[in-house]
Amino acid sequence: SNSASAIATSGGSFVFNPLPSGTESINALTGEITGGVGGTSYGIEHITSGSCPSTLIQNVLIFAAPSTGPIFHN
Repeated sequence: SNSASAIATSGGSFVFNPLPSGTESINALTGEITGGVGGTSYGIEHITSGSCPSTLIQNVLIFAAPSTGPIFHN
């Protein structure tokens, strides 16, 4: 799992912007992405709470899992 909470102050809510075409989901309170596809960048929108809300959109890249291959020795 990956978290977008480092891009904004606490409080408010997180949503995908734009919505992904797969089954990925985002926790509205923490920004944690579930089911993210490695090598894919997602737009995450954070909307602050309170009487004067503001919006921040940030791209979050899900790193691909490293692939292991044969190890060659000299």
